[in-house]
Amino acid sequence: MERYLRSKSGYTLVEMLVGMGIFSIIMTMAAALFATMVKTYSDTSVMMQVQQDGRIISEVMNRYAKEAKVVTIEDEDTATNCGTKLKLSQNITGSSGYRFSYKPTEKNIDFERLLPIGNNINSEYVSVDSFQICRPRPTTYPKYLTYSFSLSAKGVQNYKMDFSGVINTRNEL
Repeated sequence: MERYLRSKSGYTLVEMLVGMGIFSIIMTMAAALFATMVKTYSDTSVMMQVQQDGRIISEVMNRYAKEAKVVTIEDEDTATNCGTKLKLSQNITGSSGYRFSYKPTEKNIDFERLLPIGNNINSEYVSVDSFQICRPRPTTYPKYLTYSFSLSAKGVQNYKMDFSGVINTRNEL
């Protein structure tokens, strides 16, 4: 009988425990790596959204400013020639067109059509930290505005992007 038991090959309890220990360590490392990859992917997606929202705001302002007949900074500070509300009128009376207005309490930029449709440019992942439109001098030609705004990512710590640019207008300021 003893010869029968020795001829059976198998694993001892010690070998099984060592194997399970090594397997547990490898699985723990794999799970940690997977969690890090998921977090990195999520953060990268939010950062891409910040960049995309910034480009969209810049492009929309530029496009509609070039089409506008009258461009007005509604809350312009006379000392700095800057404000946070840009009105782009498509007719002289100002009854149709677009308005961009920064709402610091809500951390977003409202983009509204002056007729029926309202729109919020801010996304669920991005908040607007600052927004400013400036007119260098009333008599400058070609007529242009400068803008600057900052966007930050919600959920990604210390990620903030600053955008700035120039809007050339062919019409009245």
